[in-house]
Amino acid sequence: MSYRMNYKMYPVDYVEELNRKGLKGRRKAMAFMSYWHDMQMDEINSVRFYAECWQISKSSAMRWIQEFRDEIERFFAFWSLKNDTHYKSVKKNLGHQRTGDESQELPKKRENLNIEKTKWDTERDKEFNIYDDDRDAVKISNKDRAKFNDLYFIYRMNTKYAGKKEEALKEYLKIKDEVSHDKLIRAAVLYLRDPNISKKYNLTNFLKNEIYLSYIPKKMRLKINGEWIEGEYKDNEQMFVGDNGFKGVLVPQRLAELFANKELEFIKE
Repeated sequence: MSYRMNYKMYPVDYVEELNRKGLKGRRKAMAFMSYWHDMQMDEINSVRFYAECWQISKSSAMRWIQEFRDEIERFFAFWSLKNDTHYKSVKKNLGHQRTGDESQELPKKRENLNIEKTKWDTERDKEFNIYDDDRDAVKISNKDRAKFNDLYFIYRMNTKYAGKKEEALKEYLKIKDEVSHDKLIRAAVLYLRDPNISKKYNLTNFLKNEIYLSYIPKKMRLKINGEWIEGEYKDNEQMFVGDNGFKGVLVPQRLAELFANKELEFIKE
């Protein structure tokens, strides 16, 4: 009898979110788990294979795969940041280790029996509560506040100059409905880790100057030889990548020409 001993973590929150969307969402969650397993095991399959496996069209399968890629990237980015934060916390506490006797000493008063929080939890709590007693704080829903705090926390963990939180919040509220939260997080991580840029903007200017746009692929339809092809345009590479595998350089001047000739359409996601 053989025992199965190999287990792995996966983005549970994303799977649960899909499951709450009914039967179609559960089917997509099952598709994600199969894609996740293939990614973990280095099993490479084609878009056509996944379309047949998930019983959807090739274009839908490609959109799902792109979404799965973004979610997996966000998942690993979170653990990378958590790893860095934990490492820095350990380094700071090298000179404050307790002896064995001290660790066994019990608190004398009941009010001292608090559950110990990690530095990660403490920092996150601080970010979420920073506006609670501020009468001049910008009005924002709990959901949007949580999303903004995610963004600001990730930014602050990756650079020494994240900038003033109040100013960044005002810029965030201006664009929060124009770009999805997941893509904004991903764009921030890619920008802050871009080796080609030595001096980074703070979060306020990252949002105000629309730097994030260069790190978010744009969905569009392009007419090539009379045939419409759906795909993504990557600003930083000036490259159009079709869902069917087509790739081509598309400089801004040519992009403007195609748009003027109605041979290019942007797809709102």
